[in-house]
Amino acid sequence: MRKNRGFTLIELLVVIAVIAVLVSLLLPAVQMAREVARRSACKNNLKQLGIALHNYHELHQKLPQGAYSSLMGGCGGQPNWPVHGNSPFTMLLPYLDQGPLYNKWNFTTGYPCNWVMGSDAQIAVLLCPSDLEAPQMGCWNTYCLSTGPNVGWTFDVGEAVGISHSLISRRFADILDGLSGTIMVAEIVKGDANNGQDGGPYSIGDVIRGVSLPPGFHRIKPTIPDLQSYDAACRTTFGYANHLGHTGQFWCNPSPTNSCFNTSAPPNAIYANCDDFATWGDTDGSGVFPSRSRHPGGTNHLFCDGSVRFIGNSVDLATYQNLGTIKGGETIGEC
Repeated sequence: MRKNRGFTLIELLVVIAVIAVLVSLLLPAVQMAREVARRSACKNNLKQLGIALHNYHELHQKLPQGAYSSLMGGCGGQPNWPVHGNSPFTMLLPYLDQGPLYNKWNFTTGYPCNWVMGSDAQIAVLLCPSDLEAPQMGCWNTYCLSTGPNVGWTFDVGEAVGISHSLISRRFADILDGLSGTIMVAEIVKGDANNGQDGGPYSIGDVIRGVSLPPGFHRIKPTIPDLQSYDAACRTTFGYANHLGHTGQFWCNPSPTNSCFNTSAPPNAIYANCDDFATWGDTDGSGVFPSRSRHPGGTNHLFCDGSVRFIGNSVDLATYQNLGTIKGGETIGEC
């Protein structure tokens, strides 16, 4: 009688090796498929934000301001200081299926008091699924309105070249460069909630603060040497020790990296998030606040016509800056 022959050790090792190779080929494909799905969901979030902004404009004949001053202080906030007021997202709550939250919002005060209430209601449409999970309590956000290629937080009307600015409302009629050629919203990445002064390590979502803009820095459309010079100043020991990990922690906070960004630097820029304001815990200063995401190769952008486009990290700086202005009259090249 013939005996059944089992696998030899060599045959078993070959089978294991083949399976390992197949798994190594399969896993990246699965991860890629998941990222494609997450990126698609992110685009859908931005489209929903576009619908909300268009509906707001249709009713009010203008877009929400970049910041609204509070009428009174409280909770550490200051009255009549926009960064302690309310963000444009608070005005969009009824258009994001958040009517009950909007109805209980206290618009006479601002972010320091209201964020606790807002943190009880994380809004799914404001969170990109590719970003890391929120590290702690807060009303988190991964989408910001564009201030254009300027220094971000400014009260100078002449520097208000984008869609979203403190105390200024825009109309679609103001966008002379065309709705399809003007960025309205883009992605950011959440911080890790670990601050430098508390011993936390620096991460890509963090903001280095308290570093003055270099002499000659162009406050509108900074050049690559401008950006390099400021980045070098921000990456000093002092800068790293003084970083904030609060990026995206409060969608109700009307400030850079919470509800607005600028197009001064390209997506996922090598230049650090950095501003010149070192008081309190707010990023209400002049600086560089690029769009960032955890999608490979670039970030999603919502344009004023409601379209969503993925702009790569290698986009020409001048082209990208031109996409941030509302009436620059520039000729836009290929992204």
